[in-house]
Amino acid sequence: MEVSGIEEEEARAEVDIWNYVFGYAKIAVVKCAIELGIADVIENYGSPMPLSELATALRCEPSRLHRIMRFMVHYRIFKQEPINQHTVGFSSTPLSRCLIKASWHCLNSRVLETGNNISPFEAANGKDLWSYTETNPYHNEVFNEAMACVARLTVQAIIKGCPEVFDGVKSLVDVGGGNGTALSLLVKAFPWI
Repeated sequence: MEVSGIEEEEARAEVDIWNYVFGYAKIAVVKCAIELGIADVIENYGSPMPLSELATALRCEPSRLHRIMRFMVHYRIFKQEPINQHTVGFSSTPLSRCLIKASWHCLNSRVLETGNNISPFEAANGKDLWSYTETNPYHNEVFNEAMACVARLTVQAIIKGCPEVFDGVKSLVDVGGGNGTALSLLVKAFPWI
């Protein structure tokens, strides 16, 4: 039996309306995970984390947390991996690492408090940016690559827009150079440096 174009369109409309009506569920679960700090706890654990330990660390009721984690695994935000014959654990994914508590989640504390000299990053992570990256190689790599990405754009614009600035420059120091992207681009463009 063939499905007519109208029937197919009506079936698609029914699916779409259900997605609109219940689409908030995905956002609500992700928001819940961020607020609980699930990604932070699992990432810091370093290996597949059993539900019981995750629930203890988060001070959550295990059966309720299990529902959230099943949802998150279904949408590939976390992985579920065997720990032994009888136990499974939850592991980080590239997607879950995007949920690790960011400075933006603590921005309101910076705005609301008076006399607070702690940056939102420090409020979120317990350390200033430089101390945190020193002890977290993954974050250090991500941070340096983000800075390199910005350097690739801005340094190219400087090279193209005002190359005369480097006329006569024989040496250059890249202070706080991360992985050296900016300096390498400049030396390549102006080989006399």
